[in-house]
Amino acid sequence: MEVKIAAFGTRSSMQNVLHCIPNQKIKITPFIYEDQKDCPELVRKAYGFDALFFTGPVPYYFSLHEIEEKKLPSTFILFDEYVVSITLYYVTQHLGFKSSKMSFDIHDSRYVYSVLKELKIDTEFVYIKEYQGLIKDGHSFIDELVEFHYGLWKAGKIDFAITGINSVYEQLIALGVNCFKMIVPQKNILDALNVAYSRGELMLSKKSQIVVGFVSIKNYDEIIKRKGKLGSQELVLELHQLLLQFGKEINASIQFLGNDRYIIFGTRGPLEYITNQYQELPILSKIQDLLNIHVSMGFGFGINANEAEENAQIALHYADQIQNTGSSFIVTDNKLVIGPMNDKKTDFHLRIEDDQTLAISKKTGLSVSNISKLIKFWEIRDYKGFTSRELAEYYQFSKRSSDRMLKKLLEENIISITGEEQPFSKGRPRSVYKVNL
Repeated sequence: MEVKIAAFGTRSSMQNVLHCIPNQKIKITPFIYEDQKDCPELVRKAYGFDALFFTGPVPYYFSLHEIEEKKLPSTFILFDEYVVSITLYYVTQHLGFKSSKMSFDIHDSRYVYSVLKELKIDTEFVYIKEYQGLIKDGHSFIDELVEFHYGLWKAGKIDFAITGINSVYEQLIALGVNCFKMIVPQKNILDALNVAYSRGELMLSKKSQIVVGFVSIKNYDEIIKRKGKLGSQELVLELHQLLLQFGKEINASIQFLGNDRYIIFGTRGPLEYITNQYQELPILSKIQDLLNIHVSMGFGFGINANEAEENAQIALHYADQIQNTGSSFIVTDNKLVIGPMNDKKTDFHLRIEDDQTLAISKKTGLSVSNISKLIKFWEIRDYKGFTSRELAEYYQFSKRSSDRMLKKLLEENIISITGEEQPFSKGRPRSVYKVNL
């Protein structure tokens, strides 16, 4: 099975990757950048691929948001113990630097400490800067690493620096620092490519999953009253024509179930493509613009038709809850709810097998899906404080419901109040909460 992989990296790093393709089933399309800050935009423009591949941790972490939006399997060449060991061997044995006074920048310091421990190298004069949590602002991130190494060099605390980032290496060399780039061995490239291939192959098998979709006209009874029986039937016929065209676009069949309902049978891959990985569903706006009506659409994935149909019914239920606009949700085979498309899309799990989440649900009386959404909300906000109003907007329910939920969570110490905000000069201040997990 051929797997199409989008690969992101500098020109030099990409050349190494293209010389290491392990089998003919891997089809790589290179996306070259001069500056890693440009990588997220390249990821956004990459369509029609089964997996994403990055030539190092920096472009990967820069592009995490875009990777999440794409919902494609992704991997990067790991700068692990093997990379650190080979680099140290080259610097000390081939270049003759015997000093243990050195500095590193790396995405995970455990790899360096593990090698130093095995080699019985004293870490008293070894300085390590982790950058995984720093990758938010490209300029300050690179500048901070350069200053880290250069400051140690100027103070005489190190005899050489090791970095895995080309721009850091170039700046340090220009400043006169004994600096060396990490050596990425062929094994690590091959390992990462094989991981990307395996995950892409799994993604392709998922794309052939059965999809069942349900479509229903919102407020159909009111439409009948307004247009009459004949007018409403004409409307249904026009909608049917639009849905048939949509079915051709996703290679699916459309069947009329009667009155205001339709059913769609297809496969997952074409739906993923036309929705841009579940970001948008143009048919909703088209129906609204041409027919001046709103519809609910629910899609379900499954390994068989029964499972897909059950999930589609759940998705349609969520779509029906949104009033005054067309809406669509998806429920996947592992009970992940995605939607509403064309709006502030979120996702949460209906099925929770995590013991902690189940325990919280039992203590508070809140559903496992609501607890799952709370944890997802906390992660999305990068673990920053939130107000009842912000939580209500995320859940798309009233502030009163949000307040009730927060009260239950406070009583069980699942959340706590960390402060308050006063957005207006008058009125009561709003409490700011954090999740205690």
